[in-house]
Amino acid sequence: MKKKLFKPALCALYSGLTMASVVSHAETKIPADVKQTCVVSKTDLSQWFAKGNISKSGFVDPANSLNPVFGDVYNNTRCDFYKWGAQMFLWLSSPVGSAYVFDGPSFFDVVQVGNDFQLVSNILNKNNNNYFVRSLKQDDPIGSTGQAGGNGVLISQQTSLTYYGISVNDVFAYYKTGQDQGKFKGTEIAYEFPNTIQGLRRVENFAGRRFKDGHSLAMEIKTSWVDASTVDASRYLVIDAKVPSYDKKSTTKWALQTDTVSKKLALVGMHVVGTVTGHPEMVWATFEHLDNAPDQGFYYINDKGKRVKQVFDAAGDWTFAQKKYQSQYSSSRVSGCR
Repeated sequence: MKKKLFKPALCALYSGLTMASVVSHAETKIPADVKQTCVVSKTDLSQWFAKGNISKSGFVDPANSLNPVFGDVYNNTRCDFYKWGAQMFLWLSSPVGSAYVFDGPSFFDVVQVGNDFQLVSNILNKNNNNYFVRSLKQDDPIGSTGQAGGNGVLISQQTSLTYYGISVNDVFAYYKTGQDQGKFKGTEIAYEFPNTIQGLRRVENFAGRRFKDGHSLAMEIKTSWVDASTVDASRYLVIDAKVPSYDKKSTTKWALQTDTVSKKLALVGMHVVGTVTGHPEMVWATFEHLDNAPDQGFYYINDKGKRVKQVFDAAGDWTFAQKKYQSQYSSSRVSGCR
């Protein structure tokens, strides 16, 4: 499956990197003798697929965010949440016609207009994806289009700007609309996201319909992209999009234009955020492409129960890391985003 090219990771962003040409692929390798502590069996995986058959580009059903296991604080484990994140990622990146679930009819694009945001239905905004370059991260009720870690922009080693988008599903969109209109006053979802079947039904009643994937509850998706022409597009999820246009006056100064340009974009990261039963706060998982950057050195427990050191290895060429900075890489990888 092409989705294997993504790895779950701590929420991480990359800064302080310099542009360089890339001539070959690199890929973070997982040690072969890692002790398995959270396993998705073939049987489990087949149950995630809509037709029970594990297949490339096959459709995956969303995880059941109403599963009582999430509210059972005495018996649930981290693995339950890891599996939720993995299944949601596979669902969101499943094909729907010529698009993908996160870009399909159940989702809305979050578009910044001045200091405010608008939710634009993908049905109305069909084939008109708009992605933006982020500079300064700001506080906002949905999730900023600002870049964490400063006011710089992120450029790949192949000189592609990094573009960002935010989407929310129908449960989130109608919940926020109803909340803004004061429709949920005096109810359990007046000040917190719906995380029970009762809360979901209140949102659906406000919307006047049942949601096809309502059991996924409220979801917000943040995605990051590079110009697909600068990478091996066969290894990536690719979409058509409109992005800001720049007049490249020099190698160090690009002037933003008023128009947009159409590009094919390749997905390099996805931040999956959602509510689950028993949790008024949102839980999240982040996935990044294996070619983005090498993992830092770390320790792991092997299949014999021994603690093993995995040394930092940046050999090869990466989308967001340059060879000459390999020894300095630990200072240029900044973790933490909301």
